[in-house]
Amino acid sequence: MAPKPGDLLLHRYRIERALGHGGAASAFLAHDLVWDQSVALKLLHARSPELVASLRFEFDTLRSLHHPRLGRVHDLCLPDPDKALHPFFTSEFIDGVALDLFARGRPWHEVETPIADALDALGLLHLAGVRHGDVKPANLLVRHGRGTLIDLGCASFLSAKPDGSVSGTSGLIALELIEGRVADGRADLFALGKTLELILPTVSGTIPPAVRSLVARMVEPKAEDRPSCADEVLEALGRQCATHHPVVRCLGRLGGRNALLQRISEVLDGWVAGRPGPRVLHLAGLPGAGTSRMLRELKLQAQQRVAVVEANARRPGALASLVAFATEQPIPCATVTQVMDAWDALALRRPTVMVLDDVSSMSAEELELVCALARTVPPEHPVLLATAGAPGLLPDGPGAMELAVERLTRDELASWVDGTLPSHTVAELHASSGGLPGRVEDVLRRLAAGTLTEVDLAQAAVSSASDGHTRRLDGVDPGVRRAAVTLSLAGQEWVTEDMRSLGVSEELVDELARLGWLIPIGAGWRALPIGSTSGVEVGALEGIHLSVAEWLAQKASRTGE
Repeated sequence: MAPKPGDLLLHRYRIERALGHGGAASAFLAHDLVWDQSVALKLLHARSPELVASLRFEFDTLRSLHHPRLGRVHDLCLPDPDKALHPFFTSEFIDGVALDLFARGRPWHEVETPIADALDALGLLHLAGVRHGDVKPANLLVRHGRGTLIDLGCASFLSAKPDGSVSGTSGLIALELIEGRVADGRADLFALGKTLELILPTVSGTIPPAVRSLVARMVEPKAEDRPSCADEVLEALGRQCATHHPVVRCLGRLGGRNALLQRISEVLDGWVAGRPGPRVLHLAGLPGAGTSRMLRELKLQAQQRVAVVEANARRPGALASLVAFATEQPIPCATVTQVMDAWDALALRRPTVMVLDDVSSMSAEELELVCALARTVPPEHPVLLATAGAPGLLPDGPGAMELAVERLTRDELASWVDGTLPSHTVAELHASSGGLPGRVEDVLRRLAAGTLTEVDLAQAAVSSASDGHTRRLDGVDPGVRRAAVTLSLAGQEWVTEDMRSLGVSEELVDELARLGWLIPIGAGWRALPIGSTSGVEVGALEGIHLSVAEWLAQKASRTGE
């Protein structure tokens, strides 16, 4: 049964309205109560192995890539098979309109921009070895005149062998797919060409003859007669081609983490089997070591087997929220005694994994409650609390364990980048990053997005590591400069809606991400410190300080801090 507006999924996602329905899944606008932001929620209609595999492939592909013209995914939820709820994932909500609606009555030069955005995104997907599989007007959303490519539900590896099945939208599927032959990125270009054939009659004014000729080439029946790649189409449109580096294929990997993943699996296996063992598991590491990423991997493993609840450690009452999500009722958790009573109540319910990231950010009072659990929870308890944060944060206890998330060795880094960088560059990157995956990934993401080249990689990596990940404002557009200073002054971790309320638009977020000031983390972003505010006029800087102070005061009053 499809969820209705007002329904609450997993005690966390409140459904607001339907966004669309397809053959395999439906999309909804939902509100994430943990992170207090709007998300798009893609829910499968059934739990068949094929559909679940497709959902996971889509999620993993989008998680491994970052591009301003591709939607960002947040969480994959694979509920207990005994529940009526089907698997789903959440992603960034793109508040835009489909390309065909946007194009109606507009001149070609306005329509061309989101088309170019889609081509840029396709170029990145194809370089990563993935074919989108369902390019169509409804899957290209336009917001503020810019396009975002969504829905990889029909995506597959370019290297995948035909299996006899055909997916996509009727009328937009390339001949090689229909005939069961091997297809590459040119099948996506065919679908985009057919999309253009559909919308060009609705565009106002004259369509340049070169565009009509290009579209005719894109929809040629034979793949070899079409443009060879997305960049060739961009060049034909007179657009600059983005430079995507092969490291894009490596961003989603967990290089050097096999042993740690195995240890996490062993802890989960023992807990699910009811064997005595860790019941408070703390993943500990330095900032940038990847503790949050490892905690997400633990959560994904656990979601396939048991109930999982999560809370935001930065918000007051995080432990109380976890207990409320697990018990479906409010239970006081303001004192150690109340927390222990709540854990006793949880012992009477089904096994549950509770996830709490960045416990280092909790208030001293809340952190002491977590420490009390670490000291006293027995190793037979049916609840597993999984946390991440700084080393030595939680005390020893009979049911507590700290797993170290170590720096990567040079060999582990080389395995991660898998030949996409020369060995001397890998060595320089390892030395300058200190083996911290967060610092490495910062450089790799900028390489993948084309904002950094291999020529200046060594210098950029050294700068990134030596100045604490700062960025200078020299030569940056004034609006982007103001946004960077605003976010740097107001905090480090953000969700999009908070940035919007502070006056930082989606376009500015895209540009800050492209320049490397914003790094995607989980459901939000991490703002890197700026090296200097010397590029900002004194009067403007005073205004930014005042705006930030007012915003922080309003936020504190809303959250009761």
